[in-house]
Amino acid sequence: MQESSEFKTKELCYRLLIKCSNDEENKGYRTDYVVFIINQTKNAVEPVWLDYIQEALEIVQKLPSTEKSKYIVQLNDIYQNIWQHIGQNMHENKHELTLSDNKQYDNYLSGIKKFSLVETIVSLCQCIDSFNPDEWRAAGEKSVFNEVFNLNVLDGKNRMLYELPPRGEKNSDFKWKLHEFRLQISIFGAVIVKPLIDHLRHFETDELNELKELINASDFVPTTRKEVVFEAFLHSIKDSMYMPITTLTGQFEEAIRQYIHRKGGIYFKIKKDGSRTELIGNSLADESCKYLNEKDGFLVKSLFSKYSINVRNLLAHGDTEPEEAERGEYYAFLAIFLHFIYSELIY
Repeated sequence: MQESSEFKTKELCYRLLIKCSNDEENKGYRTDYVVFIINQTKNAVEPVWLDYIQEALEIVQKLPSTEKSKYIVQLNDIYQNIWQHIGQNMHENKHELTLSDNKQYDNYLSGIKKFSLVETIVSLCQCIDSFNPDEWRAAGEKSVFNEVFNLNVLDGKNRMLYELPPRGEKNSDFKWKLHEFRLQISIFGAVIVKPLIDHLRHFETDELNELKELINASDFVPTTRKEVVFEAFLHSIKDSMYMPITTLTGQFEEAIRQYIHRKGGIYFKIKKDGSRTELIGNSLADESCKYLNEKDGFLVKSLFSKYSINVRNLLAHGDTEPEEAERGEYYAFLAIFLHFIYSELIY
């Protein structure tokens, strides 16, 4: 949902009325403006609405306390919902990445439309290599996300996902790095990966067998899991994302175990009773880092850490609603999985 010409005209008129009216009229126009913005943005997820919400938050400050508190709660709820969909730093980056008047991003979207099937698949496999988190935020700049929501990170239903330690506390740096990565990769997934997946949806199902050939040619996916992985990717392209992503997170975990095994590592632990249990979650991620390069190791950690993308646990424990699987971090997960598949091609 983007701003229409009618919306822009009304929004401008309200601001002019607020600026030019006397004190008595001003209160009514401020209230009208805030209600107008709330009604227009209550179901919005696009970053372009953040500026209007911030404007409304400034305008509402001069309303009486009883009205002000009510509207601030509604505006903050909408603001939070947008951040949950697109992550942090979009306020700084949206002009480069999402607005329709941006030539660079328009060129990116236009270029994708001309891609062949193979070009699209290869772009999905390689796009994570081009992602550099340090380029996606201004160095040392305080996050708008943290200013609004402090250290508590919530999901779309205001349930606590995790609480970050204050910056500077012992062992806090890596947790913050994982957290910031999650927020930035959400943006990347929404604006870079999703258009590539959307383009794949234009191809016939039979044509997507090219993706099957890629999976079969890679050593990353165990032989017995290749068909399941392909079918899950296929359904994530052609159907809704929730069930296929749930399947793929489990398959990725098993692929990491087998990768460790091929490298001569141990992907299980022995319990006191002598039985064997497979490594999962953070323990599996820590073990994989012994055999992966630094960047790939960090990607695996981000997929299992509660301070980051954490797609495996959020899906396995039922903490993700079906509609939430359309968020940017889940598109990014598809690209991360394909990155590992592509990196382990058997030539």
